[in-house]
This record gives sequence, C-alpha cells and structure tokens, in this order.
Amino acid sequence: MRESLRLRQLKLRSADDAKEKKVKAKAKKKLRSKVRRGSYAEKLQQAGIPLPPIIWIVVVSAISVFLGVTTTKSVGPLVGGTVTICIALFLLTTYLTARAEKRRSKVVPQLPGFIDTLAASLSTGYSMETSVEHAAAALPEGVLKREFRSVVRMLSKGLTLDEALDHITTKIAGQEVVSVCITIRLFYGLGGRVVSPFKRLGGKMREQQAVIERANRDLSGPKNGFYVILALAVIVPAILSVVSPEYMQKAFEHEVIKYVIQGAMMVQLVCLLIFKRMTTLRV
Repeated sequence: MRESLRLRQLKLRSADDAKEKKVKAKAKKKLRSKVRRGSYAEKLQQAGIPLPPIIWIVVVSAISVFLGVTTTKSVGPLVGGTVTICIALFLLTTYLTARAEKRRSKVVPQLPGFIDTLAASLSTGYSMETSVEHAAAALPEGVLKREFRSVVRMLSKGLTLDEALDHITTKIAGQEVVSVCITIRLFYGLGGRVVSPFKRLGGKMREQQAVIERANRDLSGPKNGFYVILALAVIVPAILSVVSPEYMQKAFEHEVIKYVIQGAMMVQLVCLLIFKRMTTLRV
C-alpha cells in the first residue's frame, strides 16, 4: 500500500514537472515569436499600435491614396501627389516616433520611483525577482505598470529575469528603460550589496527628465509660431474663397498661377513634415 502511494506521488511529481516544462517552453516560444529588435514590428509596439506591420502599411497606403486622389480632383496633381507621399511618410515614420515618445514621456517620470522601491527591496534582503515584483506593484496605473506586470507573469511561468526583461525594451522606447534593464542584469544575484548603482541611476534619470522638460519648454515658442504661420497660410485662401470666390476661381484656372499655388501648398506640406520630425525630441 505504501509502495503504491509512493509510486503515485512520484507520478504526480513527474506530471507537475512535465507541465511546468511545457508552460515554460510555451512562454519562451511566445516571447521569441513576438518581435525582433530593431524591426518595424518593434516600432509599432513601442508606439502602442497592436497591428502586424503588413496590415498597418496597407491601411496607411489606402488612406494616403484616398486623400491624394481627393486632393488631386479638388486642387491639382502637384498637391495631390505631395499629399499622398507626405501622409504615407508621416504615418509610417514620424507618427510612430511621436507616439513612441509620448508613451516614453509617461514612463520616464515613474522610473525613479520604481528604482527607489527596487533598491529598498534589495536592501532588505529580497531577491532581484521579488524586488522587481514589489517595485512593479508600487507603480501607479499606466504603461510602465502594465508592462512590468507582464514581466512578473513571465517570471511566474518559469522564464529567467533576463528573458523577461527583453519584453520591456521591445514595448517601450528610449534609453531610460534600457538602462534600468541593463543595471538589473549586471547586478543580478548580488542582492542588497549593490544598492548604490540603482540610487545613482535614479538620480541621473531625475536630472535628465528636468533637462528634457526644459528643452520642451524652449521649443514651445518656435512650435507655436510655426503652426500660426501655417494656419494663416491655410486660413487666408479659405477666407478669400468665401469673400471673393470669383478671384480664387480665376487664380486656380490661370495657366501659371494655379501651379504656383499648388507649389506653395506642396512646400507647406513638406515643411510641416520636416518640422514635425525636427521637433520630436528623442533620447
């Protein structure tokens, strides 16, 4: 009787081990199949757009062509072609960068607090995995807490901390998150003996955040001025179209002036795209 009970317990233990290995293998496979570092799929994830690259490209192409054809019919081929190219470039590149930086700007102010909680947990003797779990639980609701919850779930499924941290760097843009993950990897296993590097990293991030905020404030004036000039360039012809429609109609029907107007609109669109790229701060 005792021998049969022992055999049954051994079978249960073996079944549990097999199940645990299966769950771990499944989690690793899912992690590997997500995105490659530096790929376009990673850019979409960092921008918070949960779509495969091919679907996003098809949607952007359809929108660009539709707006380009509509503009060609109403204004002219020069503006229509420029609209198609600028909208496609904006949505495929600049828009993703701006969205990724917007998500990063929500994450960065929370990182020093995360690091402080992590260092405090390490100093009390907790392991790195447990300290990461405590620091994630202390975060306010948002992007960073959601992604670190995913890391904690991966750890519970048997993945190593190093494997789980790869998930964060493909989800959030910027060097701040990369720095935190690298520091955790470097000092993994040393416990509370290396709290000072985390404290220094938190201090550096607070200083960097202050610099970025100052730069954004300095850029606000030129940004507003550019958008006012651009708005006037659009509003004035619109007012003329209402006040004196015959004047604008003659301008668009003139053999030379209509191309001058289209060229001016084309330059405005290109300048808007370039200005948006230039004023998107990346770290």
